[in-house]
Amino acid sequence: MCPLVGTPWWPDIVAEFLARLDNPQHRHWGEAGERYARLPAQPAEVADRRRLRALLLDAPEALSEEGAEFCVAAGIGYISGPIRAWKAAHGSRRSGQTAQSQSSSWS
Repeated sequence: MCPLVGTPWWPDIVAEFLARLDNPQHRHWGEAGERYARLPAQPAEVADRRRLRALLLDAPEALSEEGAEFCVAAGIGYISGPIRAWKAAHGSRRSGQTAQSQSSSWS
């Protein structure tokens, strides 16, 4: 199981990941969306965003091998903004950063 599953910021990571999957122009995919274009075909459980959301939130271990590999290839592990924002909002700030500046720079 992913070490982030069950953490207070996991739902925000899932929401951000789904938003990026639905936006091929997001900077996550590169300047011209080249990383999005190189992704493998989306398995049915990934293409069905409601199902993917439910699986990621409730039972990520129930993803098929193809679904899990797609999520990794799509960079779910690189979404760290929600972690920084949650920690800032709950008193785990790094010096010089505010909750607002962290949450607005989700990368």
